Amino acid sequence: YLEKNEGNPTAQELQKSGTKVDVSGTTAEITLKDLEEAQHTIYFVAECGGVTSEVAKISFGTSSVAEVISLQGETIRLYTSLEEALEAAESYSGSTVKLLQSAKIAKEITVAGSYTIDLNGKILQADYTSEQFLLTLKNGAELTILDSAGGGKVNGNDSKTYNYFCKAENGSELTIEGGRFEAGAGQIWSSYGKTLIENGEFHNVVTISGRGDALAGGTFYGKVCWSGITSGNVRKSPLKTGYRFCYLDGEKKGQLVDSSEIEKTDNEGNYYIENVKVVQLTKMTGTLALPGEVVWGEPVTANLTLTDTLPEGEELTYTWYGEDQDGNVKMLQPQKEQDAKTTTALTDSFTPDKNKLGMKIWCEVKPAGISRSGVLVSEK
Repeated sequence: YLEKNEGNPTAQELQKSGTKVDVSGTTAEITLKDLEEAQHTIYFVAECGGVTSEVAKISFGTSSVAEVISLQGETIRLYTSLEEALEAAESYSGSTVKLLQSAKIAKEITVAGSYTIDLNGKILQADYTSEQFLLTLKNGAELTILDSAGGGKVNGNDSKTYNYFCKAENGSELTIEGGRFEAGAGQIWSSYGKTLIENGEFHNVVTISGRGDALAGGTFYGKVCWSGITSGNVRKSPLKTGYRFCYLDGEKKGQLVDSSEIEKTDNEGNYYIENVKVVQLTKMTGTLALPGEVVWGEPVTANLTLTDTLPEGEELTYTWYGEDQDGNVKMLQPQKEQDAKTTTALTDSFTPDKNKLGMKIWCEVKPAGISRSGVLVSEK
């Protein structure tokens, strides 16, 4: 047998460098000395009658709080410090730092690589000693936070939201797939980084700055804020397309609202909402059909047939497009998106003039997004 924490020795290496134990029966007892505190790995081979077995491996640890798991699902090493495990994960792209017991982070850690933190049903304690950014994602970094076992949480001693559990800088990617983030966990701040929240329960402050299209799930009891999210003069949404906020309590309980309808701002000018969950709108389903023949100078009517009735208050927007013989596509009606009008009608008409001869023409319809999402496209 051979004690070795790095690499995978062959049977020949074991026979040459390992400790040999003669076994008269079927078992033998060995005593290991000078064990490393974090992880112990022992490799064995058995020899009998000139035949050598395959190499067997046993790994175990003492008081380990986290393990680093490779992209292939193999344990790379066990660690008694979560901070050490996070720093080690930088060297293994696509790896996972899995909590084996509750642990804390007290020092600032820079994330430059690509890895996952799995809470695994344990508590991660953010131990702030001053105004800190515990996890800072630099340009090119990719960090995913999830909770594979359920019941995992991030807690901390932040009481005034001066501290930041996680900060995603420009050029980084932060994905949160689960976990409960208590009020004392510190802020989660997407500082122009690409952020996607798909699940989780947030009692802390979550701020989306500079980039939209970030929220596709999650329940937010604390404030979820957004600022600086613009495209031209249009305020972009922190919600991904097809998602809305749903109020959890009060007079508006159960109502859906888009971010564009929120006018509340905090002292720093951020829009914000709280006590909501992010839900996906039901996709509109059905068909949009045109007649088999189109004649210039005569109206063409698109007929919408829906699988289910639109809820009260939901309206539709029809847009007509044309493609010339060179493959160039342009809007025909309306000619600009800002000129689009909503309607509850299940038909819409467009009259092509002779300049449209030779064009392929089609229509698209989409809901206003109060309770439905998606788009239906006619044949050309």
